[in-house]
Amino acid sequence: MDLSCFYIQGIYIIALRIHQEAVMEEYICNTIGPRIRGDGGWVEFVSYEDRCLTLIFRGECSKCIILNRCLDWIRQEILRDLGKTLP
Repeated sequence: MDLSCFYIQGIYIIALRIHQEAVMEEYICNTIGPRIRGDGGWVEFVSYEDRCLTLIFRGECSKCIILNRCLDWIRQEILRDLGKTLP
């Protein structure tokens, strides 16, 4: 493989990953976040890499006993709106 081709492909892959992470961050902040704040909680986007979404839950979410239901709901919303599956 030609080194310059590999370098160009590497830049493309990095740019694609950054774009996907930016889309997911915007979705969490602008779509999921307001719904969770309606119940007194707060969700912070940390990262999205290799189909793994990392979030921090604060406020009422940090002591919620049914947070697993909320996580399932977030998965369903992401699949419905963005067409992405999470593990």
